[in-house]
Amino acid sequence: MLLTLQNRSDDTGRPQGGRSGPAASPEPGAAAPTAPPVFSEMSDFGPKALDRTLRPEGWQPWSASFEQGGAAVECGLGGGVLLCSLYDERRRATWLEAKNAADGTPLWRYPEEGGLGDGERGVGLRGFDLHGRHAYVASSDQAGFDVLDLGDGKPVARLPGRSGYEPTAVRVHKGRVFVAYAGDGGVGAAGNMLFRAFSADDREQLWERVIRNAFPQSLDIVGDRVWITGLEETLTLAPKTGRTLARNPGNCTLPSRGALYVSCDGVRDARTLKKLDDDTPGGIAAVSRDGLILTSSRQSQGARVQAHDIRGTRGGWAFTADADDPVAVVADRVVTLGARGVRVFTLADGTLEASAGTFAGWPIEGGGSVGRPAQPGTALVSGGAFYATFDDGTVLSAPVR
Repeated sequence: MLLTLQNRSDDTGRPQGGRSGPAASPEPGAAAPTAPPVFSEMSDFGPKALDRTLRPEGWQPWSASFEQGGAAVECGLGGGVLLCSLYDERRRATWLEAKNAADGTPLWRYPEEGGLGDGERGVGLRGFDLHGRHAYVASSDQAGFDVLDLGDGKPVARLPGRSGYEPTAVRVHKGRVFVAYAGDGGVGAAGNMLFRAFSADDREQLWERVIRNAFPQSLDIVGDRVWITGLEETLTLAPKTGRTLARNPGNCTLPSRGALYVSCDGVRDARTLKKLDDDTPGGIAAVSRDGLILTSSRQSQGARVQAHDIRGTRGGWAFTADADDPVAVVADRVVTLGARGVRVFTLADGTLEASAGTFAGWPIEGGGSVGRPAQPGTALVSGGAFYATFDDGTVLSAPVR
C-alpha cells in the first residue's frame, strides 16, 4: 500500500493556503470508540495508526494556536481530545490545554486560570495519562491526583496524596492507576519516593511502596510490569502487588514511553532487565511493539537510522534522516517528522515510500513569513493523521494517507 501525503507548501517550505478555523462543528470529544490513546513520547503508535476510520468524527486538516502560548512538553490523544502539557519559560508556569482533535478548537484548560507557578511545581502535569473518558493528572493544589472529564476538564474524582510528598506522575493500565510522589527535596533529589496503585473502577488503594533514591517521574508501564528507575538501581514491579520482579544496578532510562527494550550496559529487555545484546550501535531512537529496535547514529550529514532485531530474523536495513528528526513506528511504516516535513519508510526493509514538505499552518523558525520551517516540538500519529506542536504555540493536524 502506497502512502501519499498532502503537501501544502511551496518550494521554500512556506505554508500556503489551508484553513485555521473550526471544521463542521463536531461534538467536542467525538471519536471512533476503538481509537486507542496515543502520546507524543511513544515511539510506536500502534498497528492501526494509519486507519482513517479511527479519526475523530468530522476531522479535517487544521492549524491553531494554544490560547495561553507556551511550548508543549508532551501531548496525548484520546476520545477525540488532544491534550497537551504546556510550559511558559517566562512565567515559569505549567498547565494543561485541551483541543478538539477534529478541528483544533479549544475545549478547556487545567487549571482553568493561569497555570502552576514556579516551574518545579508544575512538573507533575507532564506525567498525565488518558483512559476512557478521563484524564489523570497531578492536582493543581498538589494534594493528590485529579481525575478529569475529558469533555470539559472538570474534576470528577481525586486520588489522595500524602503529607510531605508531591504528586509527580501517573499511568493507567488494565484497570489500575499507578501514581508516583516526590519527597525529600523534590523530583531530582535523592530520598524517599512514594509509589501507589489504585483500582480504576472504585479508586480504592491497592498497595503502596516507599523506594529510596527512585525517580518518580520515571514511572511507566513496560509490557505487564511497572517500571521505575533511580540513582542506584532500576526496578520492575508486579502491578497487582508492587513486589519487585526484576532489578538492575544503575539508572536505565527508557528510550520512549512503554518501550520494550532499553539501552543500559547493552540492550536489555525492559520487563526482565536481562541483557540481550552487547553491541547495538547508536542510541535507541524507537522500539516497535513486536520488538524491532531502530537506532540512530549521528554522521557528518544527518543521522543513520538502522534496524536491529534481537532475535536475528529481520532488520539489517538503514536510511539517513535529519539529525534532529524523531523516528516513530506507525503501523507497518517508519515515519520521520521534522523541519523539512514527513518521510515514510517501509518497516520491512526501510525503503523510502513517500515524502512531503511542510503543511498548511507550519510556522517559520523565529517567526516571520520567509525562512526555514520550524522543527516540531512534539508529534503523534493516529487515524492516519499526525498532530504536531511547535515552540511558538502553533499546533496543527494533517493527513498521512
